[in-house]
Amino acid sequence: MMRTIAKLLLVSMVGLIGVGATTAASPLARTQKLGILNDSGTHWVLQNSADYKMKWTVRDSNPYQHYELYAGPGGLVYVQTTDELKAIQPATGNAVWKHPSLWDSELDPVIGSDGAFYKVAYAKMDHAIYVTQVTRFNSDGTLSVYKLGDRLTSAEVDAQGQFRLRAAGDTQGHFVLATNQGLVSLNPDGSTNWTLGKVSTDSGEIDLTAVDDLFADGQDRLYVRLGGTMLALNLDGSLLWARDYGLQDLRNTYLVTKDGYLLQSTSSNDYGAYPVRLYEMAETGLKAVYQPSIIASQMANQDGRGGIYRVNETQEMVTDSWLSTGAFQWTYQLGKMERASGQGLRADTMRTDAKGNVYVGSNVGNVYALDNLGKPRFIIAVNNAQQSYPDILPVSDSLTLIAVNNRLVAIEKVAKKS
Repeated sequence: MMRTIAKLLLVSMVGLIGVGATTAASPLARTQKLGILNDSGTHWVLQNSADYKMKWTVRDSNPYQHYELYAGPGGLVYVQTTDELKAIQPATGNAVWKHPSLWDSELDPVIGSDGAFYKVAYAKMDHAIYVTQVTRFNSDGTLSVYKLGDRLTSAEVDAQGQFRLRAAGDTQGHFVLATNQGLVSLNPDGSTNWTLGKVSTDSGEIDLTAVDDLFADGQDRLYVRLGGTMLALNLDGSLLWARDYGLQDLRNTYLVTKDGYLLQSTSSNDYGAYPVRLYEMAETGLKAVYQPSIIASQMANQDGRGGIYRVNETQEMVTDSWLSTGAFQWTYQLGKMERASGQGLRADTMRTDAKGNVYVGSNVGNVYALDNLGKPRFIIAVNNAQQSYPDILPVSDSLTLIAVNNRLVAIEKVAKKS
């Protein structure tokens, strides 16, 4: 990326500002046309073909195909298409197994802490849904189907008009569902493990028939949020603790991480900019966490150095700022020509890998890969005429899967010769 002298002089004060143009000296100037055509009949282009290459690609014969990518256990990748769910080996693209399974545009799947993939069948009623069936896809391709009858879940409609299911898969293979009858834990074979309508605490009984959030971590615990209070449960449903942290619903979204930290995201009027905080849920209250190693292991938008990424959709910009202070480390913005043509970044396409590299997609299918200092690694220029957003899954810092419409592509870092 080209950076002006003036902007480079401001590095120590405001960080790097990248812009969407290249010079002959830029590694992005080395390009390769890929054997893939966009919706206008022109080739996808890989920028920085000296360091990256297309490893494999799959094209579905259905031009309206849709791919969604999910990280599975043991290096597998789950791929949901419009009509099937399959697990693939990311190094080859070969399917390990596949099952007929229709894509649901309204309800996201649940990935259990044990790596199982859960899909829910339901019937709508006003602003709630009846969960009628849960299908568990194990990582080995076997599946179990749970028939649930008429347990009415408490669900809400989000800003996109989608239902949000309060459910979690724990480390022992149980699927736990919040319903208007309380919590229900199902065994891997579909039988009922336990039900829990209320819990007794030192300050009285707590009703579990109107749960706000339900999570499972990777440490054999469940977490239940009811308003400002958080409960921690063992996997047998017994209570570990109940603590009133004064959590606020307005504009806040919560998530419990794999190691039991609380992640709070606060929405703002600046589209795509969501201030976040990471907390230890201590007995004495919430304690903010700023250690880079913990941030890197617990947060999906981390840069590996104690900073976090955000996408500002208003300014078409990726920012990297310190979690502790909010101060910018650097920003990367689409170039003037890209912005003038109507191209824009999409916040929910952003992904990071274990080394803190960040990947972001645009509304024409393009993918921008940056390192944690803001330096572009590669760009996939799709440039569709019709609006299309890529789904991106970094398998590692050297292998990235990208899905755009009916194309699934693997981009690999070229091994340097010794």
